Amino acid sequence: MDSAIKLRSFEGNYKVLVATLFRHEKILSSDEYGKGTLWIMKLIELHEQNHIESVETVEKSQQLFHFGNSISTFGSDSVLPKCQNLENIICSIKNVARKRKTHLELSLSVSRDIEQANIWWENASKLLCKVSSLEFTAENRESDSVKILEVKLNDVASLRIMREEYSPFVVSLFGEKIKKTNEEIKELCDQFEKRIQFIKREVTPKPIQTVEPRLADNKSDVCNAPTVCLLSARSARTRRSNQDEVSVETARTDVELIDDSSDDQIRMPNEAESSQSEEEQIPQNPPLSSSQSSLSADETDHSRVNLIIEELINTEEIYIKETGEILTGYGNQIDAKPPHKACPEVLRGNSRIILGNMDDIYSFHKELLLPSLLKAEMDVNRIGRAFLEHATDFEIYSIYCRNSKKSEELRRILGKNGFLKSCQDKLQHALPLSGNI
Repeated sequence: MDSAIKLRSFEGNYKVLVATLFRHEKILSSDEYGKGTLWIMKLIELHEQNHIESVETVEKSQQLFHFGNSISTFGSDSVLPKCQNLENIICSIKNVARKRKTHLELSLSVSRDIEQANIWWENASKLLCKVSSLEFTAENRESDSVKILEVKLNDVASLRIMREEYSPFVVSLFGEKIKKTNEEIKELCDQFEKRIQFIKREVTPKPIQTVEPRLADNKSDVCNAPTVCLLSARSARTRRSNQDEVSVETARTDVELIDDSSDDQIRMPNEAESSQSEEEQIPQNPPLSSSQSSLSADETDHSRVNLIIEELINTEEIYIKETGEILTGYGNQIDAKPPHKACPEVLRGNSRIILGNMDDIYSFHKELLLPSLLKAEMDVNRIGRAFLEHATDFEIYSIYCRNSKKSEELRRILGKNGFLKSCQDKLQHALPLSGNI
């Protein structure tokens, strides 16, 4: 009777423990490894919790295993195979848990390597833009800008992703990402080297070519142009003297004709005829001069330019306002500490992934570009110079565009998320976040 009770107890506990062990084994053998450092760290945390729970179940199973061996004499046909099955499941769970932990740690390591490389790339891109826009004199350009670029270029050696030989598991999971990151870093290093060589060429003094004096072979070559000028001047004076002589001869002829004519043939115009002829010669409404017409056209063009500049500044102010709202309404909520409960785990603290370097773009427009445009005081030439001065600063948009794929992937994973919708509603934006970035 006592043996039957023990056997029934073993059978009941066996069914419960086997089902629990299989559940733990399934959880611990998951092939989910995340797509970012924070995501993987969260998976490691969940794995540790599941492993602790599985250890408790394994301990109970080992106790049942020993209990089964103790009663195997009463039911060897049914108890011994089940004890063997328990032992196999326990070994499988231990191996799966160990393998899962190793793979998660490898994934976390390579994810951090990729993240470190991306941070280097972003900082190096900003540095390259700044060095391109800095004004160095010929004396200190090589000692300053070249040294800054070379120091940053030498930091590439500290990036594990450029020198590490990863395991087959890591290559199978992150191979494409590692390859793409390496290519981007090598391409940026090439740009650094080209910039360094360019600055060194600018600093190197250029030799001055000496020009030996050469005597003219023909005197006519030396005096050709002055001779033509002198001949032209003489011809002009000759033409003017000839015209004067003709005028004098004509005047003499007229006087002789008047003297030979009779008095009744000479008639002087009266005052009415003189005034009438003068009125006919003077136009009533003289047309505008060319200077007056050009002045009117200039005023029209000036007003049109002013309208364009006003629209440009208004657009810039609106852009800054809307960008600031996105950073405040979305970015601050995503990076809030402590995090919002409604914010998904994969999104917490990752505003730089979903929004890119929008904060840098906002600072550039608000603190640099807009003040320069306002300082220009509607002067189109100064407006143009403002854009030229900040031309290299616009390269920060290349970083934003490079991050767009990561942002799209994260938004695809989130889908129609309630947290982002609540941020949109608080901002009273008609478009969702995807329509504003």
